[in-house]
Amino acid sequence: MKKIDLGQSITILANIGVIAGIVFLAVELQQNNELLRSQARYGLHLARSGEVDDLWRNPDMLELFEKARNSSLTNVESSRLQNFSISRWIRWEWYYEQYRDGLIEQSNLPTVAWQRNMAGSWAINRWDQNTELFSPEFVQFMEENVINR
Repeated sequence: MKKIDLGQSITILANIGVIAGIVFLAVELQQNNELLRSQARYGLHLARSGEVDDLWRNPDMLELFEKARNSSLTNVESSRLQNFSISRWIRWEWYYEQYRDGLIEQSNLPTVAWQRNMAGSWAINRWDQNTELFSPEFVQFMEENVINR
């Protein structure tokens, strides 16, 4: 039988240490990915809550939405509603990007709420006028899953 000298023993131990380090790194990466997904879900919930807060903190926005459904708007009202809608769609694009990047599941996307929000010709018209502000991927997702064209 061949004897293992001290140099070979040290090399074997070092290789075992490297393998253990790689296993430890894989575990740490998995934990980090879980943390990122959890943070993305939390951010999604905060942003969705913020959308509701936007309306109850500004009751005149609800009146503006109602007016848009039933009568014509002044230029200032129309601009205000358009900017509100754009800010909402910016949030929605962020939600979509979190889904696309695998940080949240598709079931966490509030597409049913988005469909309700987009119901009505005034919302669709504003969307159609502003699609160039968003990534083509997001626009396609919206067209296929929310607007259902």
